[in-house]
Amino acid sequence: MTVIKFSESLCKGASAFDRIAKLQEQIKTSEDKDVRMIISSDGRIGLTFVFLLGCLPLYGSSYGKKVQIVVCPKIYRLLAQINVIDYYKNKGYPEGTYKIAEEDLLKQPAFKKIETPEDIIAFVQDIRMEVPLQLSPEMEDGLVSMVGEMYQNALEHANATIVVGGKYFKNQKNKYCFSCYDNGIGIPKNVNTFFINKGEPTKKDVDAINWAMQKGTSTNEVEGIPRGVGMDLLRSFAKSNGGVIRICSGKALYVFNHGEEKYFELRNEFCGTLIEMDIFSVPIKS
Repeated sequence: MTVIKFSESLCKGASAFDRIAKLQEQIKTSEDKDVRMIISSDGRIGLTFVFLLGCLPLYGSSYGKKVQIVVCPKIYRLLAQINVIDYYKNKGYPEGTYKIAEEDLLKQPAFKKIETPEDIIAFVQDIRMEVPLQLSPEMEDGLVSMVGEMYQNALEHANATIVVGGKYFKNQKNKYCFSCYDNGIGIPKNVNTFFINKGEPTKKDVDAINWAMQKGTSTNEVEGIPRGVGMDLLRSFAKSNGGVIRICSGKALYVFNHGEEKYFELRNEFCGTLIEMDIFSVPIKS
């Protein structure tokens, strides 16, 4: 059994995504099929990274690895808060620890493996009902279409074997978040495949995501890119409602916050793609 000990911060920012990417790599390259991760960090941890920790056993299973995770009580409570513990059906492990394995899967509404179009419909309808905003019928339809296409794209066009949806409240900030993680090839690699096929130079990962985010960019030609997820619609919705967008794929992180777009380079390659949006019940003022 390979034992991975982790005690670094997973609070926020590119450095935290970099650390998740490093954990992915350690799982992927482990010479053993059984991997035990001991997460001893007891500082602040963002629910984004709690969600991604919850995805790691599924990620490991795609490489034939059985991943078990042991955590401190604080992280255990956060995993329970977003239904990861219920999803993996905790089986009476000692207080303050949990272990999760592929054969323990149990679908739950807040942390769900998306496998069929019916899963998407049910999950998106829950998001529509839970979003803490008064929306016009047009805006509500736009939200449903936007979020549904995000999951549909991951399920059908990312070359992924695993798609996970997450949705939860961050009550202390009046914040509602929904996430989509897939273990597909990722946005930068798909963009660069597109350019290689056209005989054009490839781009750095941050530039590839920047290209994919531009208005009018035809991403229908490339599988796996958030084509019509309508990144323009996603940004417009976020801007109108004080929302935040995060997209992490390859060695790049994109953040839209307070109307400002930023791109960050990662040292480690984040496998797959995370698309996440925070919506606030009260618009944020700059």
